[in-house]
Amino acid sequence: MNPSDEKCAYCGEQATQFLFAQSICDKEGCVNQARDERGGPGGHIFEKARHAGPTIETMDFDEELD
Repeated sequence: MNPSDEKCAYCGEQATQFLFAQSICDKEGCVNQARDERGGPGGHIFEKARHAGPTIETMDFDEELD
């Protein structure tokens, strides 16, 4: 993948790098936004989703099953 063939996902300018799973330019704001959407420094989208709350019902194992 050649980032110079893409536009920045945030500002629309010419992308210069592929970072945090996005084609982005060198602007600090675009880099920070891509990092935050990916889950923060060293983070991942699954980690970000984990902090969003439960997405499925969990079973109370203290209850008896029918």
